[in-house]
Amino acid sequence: MPETDRTDAPRVLFVGPLPPPIGGYAALFEALLAAWDLRVGSAFTVLNTSPVRVKSQPGIGSVMDVVRGIQIAFRLIRVAPAHDAVVFVTTTGLFQRMMPVIRFVRRRYGTPFYLWFSGGVVHEVVRS
Repeated sequence: MPETDRTDAPRVLFVGPLPPPIGGYAALFEALLAAWDLRVGSAFTVLNTSPVRVKSQPGIGSVMDVVRGIQIAFRLIRVAPAHDAVVFVTTTGLFQRMMPVIRFVRRRYGTPFYLWFSGGVVHEVVRS
């Protein structure tokens, strides 16, 4: 395959979880970033959506999740318009909560979003 000209690489915002916690979902996102860097170059930005904790641990999780969601939303509104596209690696729950923000950015700036849904449903149902 021919080498891609890294100076003409699209400016892409990747939105997804980075460790910690370590898991399949974060590993998948890291592999996607490594593949993009290897093939296209480093013309990308990462917005980390990791909860930084294991949800099964006790604590004030729901409050932390709300605060984290608000922070992600504001960063997405601020950073997405400067990019050619957004690749959002997410669970269906986070996607549903971010849908108003995604719609706003799409309508206001025309930035395309590419969604990759992964993980977070089956193991939570089985543990319940």
